[in-house]
Amino acid sequence: MHTIDELRLQYGELMDHQADSAGLADGPAVATLVLDPADPPTRTALRVRLTDLFVQQPDLAAVILTAGEDPLGVVRRDALQPDAPDAHRTSGAPGAQPMPGLPTRARAQYYVCTHCQESEILLFGDGLPPQCPHGHGPMAEEE
Repeated sequence: MHTIDELRLQYGELMDHQADSAGLADGPAVATLVLDPADPPTRTALRVRLTDLFVQQPDLAAVILTAGEDPLGVVRRDALQPDAPDAHRTSGAPGAQPMPGLPTRARAQYYVCTHCQESEILLFGDGLPPQCPHGHGPMAEEE
């Protein structure tokens, strides 16, 4: 069972952290996607699922992610297409562009055991993948 905070961290790069899911719930171009906190999808599987939703519903502007009854956050269409000309910028001042070069912030790395599906999230790693706590060896990095 994953906590709400773990799921928010895992899916954080997809979510608009300035959007309020309560304010969007009444909008016509908003859908809700309920995730099972006991068996949440991988980031890749969630990205595919969200992409399918946006393709099937061209007027859909955002999807509210929930874990059971608990809101996780809002995913906007442009989170899956960040290079679109009308992409919604969520960081910094309106119209601000990111600084050139590699980011210096920590990046969450997601690992999963290919045998038992045990997962682990690392913010700072030593370059080596973590070992499965059940003895299955090194875990695989998840995209």
